[in-house]
Amino acid sequence: MYLGILRSLEIVFDGAGRAQIPTLVTGNADIKTKVENWFRDSDCQSQIEAVIEEKRQEWRDRQSNRKLVD
Repeated sequence: MYLGILRSLEIVFDGAGRAQIPTLVTGNADIKTKVENWFRDSDCQSQIEAVIEEKRQEWRDRQSNRKLVD
């Protein structure tokens, strides 16, 4: 579910290429614990990093297609 949410978001990156992932706000404390555990699990972490890399490429494509105004 978390990966699906990440895929649906438009993620921006700072000048150093770090993802600016929006904060996930829920009313359920269990979800916060699960997400923290996902970031510790190597399989989940690699899947999250793959989604972030896809988003980085999308962001680069958007940035390269921007028209700068004089």
